[in-house]
This record gives sequence, C-alpha cells and structure tokens, in this order.
Amino acid sequence: MTELQAIFYGIAQGLTEFLPVSSSGHLALLHAADGAVNETAFTFDIALHIATALAVVVYFRADIKRLIFTVFRMLGGLPVDRRDAVLLRALIFATIPAAIAGVLLEDIIATTFREPLMIAGVLLAGSAYLAWAEHRTKVLRPQKLTIWRGILIGCAQVLALFPGFSRSGATIGAGMMLGMSRPDAARFSFLLALPIILGGGILKIADAAGGDVAIDWNVFVLGGLASFLTGLFVIRFLLNFVRSHTLYPFIWYRVALAGAVIGITLMS
Repeated sequence: MTELQAIFYGIAQGLTEFLPVSSSGHLALLHAADGAVNETAFTFDIALHIATALAVVVYFRADIKRLIFTVFRMLGGLPVDRRDAVLLRALIFATIPAAIAGVLLEDIIATTFREPLMIAGVLLAGSAYLAWAEHRTKVLRPQKLTIWRGILIGCAQVLALFPGFSRSGATIGAGMMLGMSRPDAARFSFLLALPIILGGGILKIADAAGGDVAIDWNVFVLGGLASFLTGLFVIRFLLNFVRSHTLYPFIWYRVALAGAVIGITLMS
C-alpha cells in the first residue's frame, strides 16, 4: 500500500465510522476492489478504527473527564451528578455484550462475512433496521437514557461485528427504538464505541507488531492521522445533522451502495 492510498483509506474510515453506513463494510469493499484481502490489510483497518476512536476522545474530552471524576467520587463515597452516574453505569454494562461477542465471534465473522455479496446483504439488513428505528421515533414518547436502555443498546452493538451493518447505525438505531432522541442516541453511541474499539484494537495491533504481519509504520501513521482528522469533522457534522434531520439520507445511500455492489459482483 502506498502512502497516498493510506491517506485515502484513512479519509474513507473517518467519513464512514460515525455515519451509519458501516466503515468496516466500506473498507472491506475497498480491499476487495484492490485485491488487498489479507492479514496486513485487516490490521491496517484496526489501526484506522483506533484513530477514529481517538477522535471521540478528543471531541468528548469534557464528558470523559467528567466520567473519570465521577468514578473517583463514587469510589470515595462522595455525591455525584445523577445523570453522570447513570451514563457511567450504562456505558459499563453496555460494553459487556459486544466484548463477549467479539471474543467469541469476531474472527469467524471477519473471515466469513467479508465477501462483497455478504456485505451488500448486511447493508440492506441495516437499512431496514434504521428505517424501523425512524418509524418507531414517530410513535414513542421521548425517553431518557437509563441503565437498562444502555444495556439493550449494548446488545445491539453486537450487530456491528458484521461488516456492512454499522456500529453507529446499530447503537443509534437501538437508542431511537427505545425512545431516545437522535442527538442523545448519537452521543451515547460515540462514547460506547470507545472501550470496544480502543481496547480490542490496541491488543490486536500489539499482537500484529509482535507477529508475522508486515507493518509499514509510515503508512499506518499517515492513514491514522487522516482518519483521526476526518473523524473529528464527521462527529461534529453528524451531531448537528441529527438535531434537525432523519437518518433516511444514510438509509438510501446504503441501499444504493448495496445495489451497486450486487450489480458489479454479478457482472464481473
């Protein structure tokens, strides 16, 4: 992979990680198109995911700082803000389902569901899921985040293991189905992604660095930087966008992409 290609992949990851269109699906399709379906490409994708997770850390640094203080205040028996305590507990419990599923299923899913037609099918399934979430927002009374809602959203995050579904789509959609507003669901979705992406990603990069996977650190750093900067922009964009718009533009994009992938695959 050239340095220019790395930057292109990084921008693609930064654009698609937080939009409900599936970054893993897009990266898998790009790798399939250029013939780079191997362990090095998979490790590079993990590095890009870590870079976008760092964008979340920077963007939500005030929220994360407040949550860290909440942990220490709770350990010290000091009073804490109820909303921060609920958010902290919801994030902790919501992380468990995807962590367990990732350990048990991720390798199987990563090798089985990275074929273009498989990804197209998952893109369509995710489109139907998001359309149902939009429908539910019209009939539900507005609800705030609770620990149980957080756990259910965490269970939905398991769907993100399938390339083409979208981590943000799965969790934002679940929040909307449970009555949360789009902005609240998006904020929780971004914070929820941190433990899984950072924890799992760092372990995989460490394993790769000590193994037989060939790593060009210049390529990884350039791709990661492009992914980080693009991710910062997209987080701000999406949080502003969902305050006054539905998710239908992303739904139709997913359907169009799935149709294009199916058409190209069948004709080739």
